Amino acid sequence: MAASRVNRLRLCWRPTQQRLTDRLARYEQLDYTYIEVGATCAASMPAGYHHIDHATIVGTGRQTFTVLADALWGWELQRAAGLVVATSCETMTIGATMLNATVGAASLLAPCRVVDVIDDHRRRGFSYGTLPGHPLRGEERFTVEFDAAGRVVLHIVSFSVPTGLARLAPPVARVGQRAINRRYAAAACQIVAPPGRPPLMPTTPTQPD
Repeated sequence: MAASRVNRLRLCWRPTQQRLTDRLARYEQLDYTYIEVGATCAASMPAGYHHIDHATIVGTGRQTFTVLADALWGWELQRAAGLVVATSCETMTIGATMLNATVGAASLLAPCRVVDVIDDHRRRGFSYGTLPGHPLRGEERFTVEFDAAGRVVLHIVSFSVPTGLARLAPPVARVGQRAINRRYAAAACQIVAPPGRPPLMPTTPTQPD
């Protein structure tokens, strides 16, 4: 399918799980919209893009780390942040294709594919890259980290530039990115909150670990 045709599918009224699932196959054979695939795991991110590095403390302790990491690997962070999500694989796997959509008067489709997974004792997560039809071009990495102080940190890094209509107003696209990152942080706190207790307010680490 030509990229221009996919771009016309970007606006999706009243997205539902079934509607996104029905669209998923259209994106599975498409290539990435950028060259630097996997660069969110490199020592430095590529030039020529807007970079985001957003870290949030969401709790403490090994159990909190495990709960949030499991949720992240099952796409529950995106769902808890209010997105509708459909994926070719419910278990985090390199090559899995994912469609998510914001909910609103004009709901944007955001097709991505997993390019890398991270799974060790203190750090779990994944990176996904954009496919044709995404309002941005680039890559984003989500990790849940258990630091030496026992803090559980949700860490989001990305590099991207707007595409399509979003190119007409880059500052608006950046505001949207910051807003969704705040939603991810709040969703992470909700996921790890003990039953019957309000979630913690997200906080930013005073220094990277």
